[in-house]
Amino acid sequence: MRNKKNKLSSFNIKKLLLKVFQLFIVFIVYLFVLIFIGNLFIYLFPKEEVIQGLPNRSITTTTNFFLIGVILLLSAIKEEFKYRLFLNTQWKFILLSGTIFFIDSIFLLKNVKLDKSSSGSIIYILNVFWISGLMAFILNILFDPFKSRILAFFKSYLNFFVLLQIIFFALSHVIFSGQTENYHPFTVFGIHLIGASFYTYVRLKFGIIESIIFHLSYNLLLELIVIH
Repeated sequence: MRNKKNKLSSFNIKKLLLKVFQLFIVFIVYLFVLIFIGNLFIYLFPKEEVIQGLPNRSITTTTNFFLIGVILLLSAIKEEFKYRLFLNTQWKFILLSGTIFFIDSIFLLKNVKLDKSSSGSIIYILNVFWISGLMAFILNILFDPFKSRILAFFKSYLNFFVLLQIIFFALSHVIFSGQTENYHPFTVFGIHLIGASFYTYVRLKFGIIESIIFHLSYNLLLELIVIH
């Protein structure tokens, strides 16, 4: 029995290490593609007037660093749930993705901005989560008689929804992120189109946890570059 457990444990560790290695390779490829395409878009669509430069922040306390880390984690979870949670076509995930998309869009349209240095951003994201969860619970009851039809529809047009969420992800960053103050809208759209494509690949091949980690890793790397 012990030998079987040891073999099983060893097998699981090997699988985990293999997954980590695969994700690392995909991440490196993502960075190279992003740098190449990003610079190409910046060259093709130069921003004539830069309204503001990159924020010059210096993290002087552990508290500030921890706060930004928590906000980036919650933001990655929110975006992955909002755009890609439903891609395994499970009913509860479809509902939760749809409600997060709807509620978060309302907040964004009301000009609620994500400030990585403000604890208010944590409250904003948590509000999106609990309101969306409650709404999903209610919709689950209301639409239960139509569940099989809705699932069949999503499965039939899954490729369309995959493409649609990639486009929506990129458009959302063009409209709401404020990045167009420093870069041409085509540049912002192109960069986030690439990002969404890689996040979607990771989501479909590995899972939602892995896509959150992948997304978070990029956000942390970008934040460290901006800070320094």
